Amino acid sequence: MDEPMIIEQTAKRWKAIQLAGVLSIIVGMAAVCGAIMAQSADLIYVAAILPVIGIIVTAYGSIMAWWHHG
Repeated sequence: MDEPMIIEQTAKRWKAIQLAGVLSIIVGMAAVCGAIMAQSADLIYVAAILPVIGIIVTAYGSIMAWWHHG
C-alpha cells in the first residue's frame, strides 16, 4: 500500500510568523486611522511604524517558509 501524500508541508512556525505580521499590519492601520481622526501628527508617525514592521515580518515569514520548504 502506498504512503499517504503530504500536501501541506509548510511549518506552523512560519505560518504563525506570517499571521503575526498580518495582524500587526491590521492593528497598525487602525492606529493610523485613529491618529488621523485625532489630528495628531506625532501619533501618526508612531502608529505608522507598526504596519511597516508587519510588512517586514510577513515578508520574513514568507521567505523563510519558501526557503525551508521550497
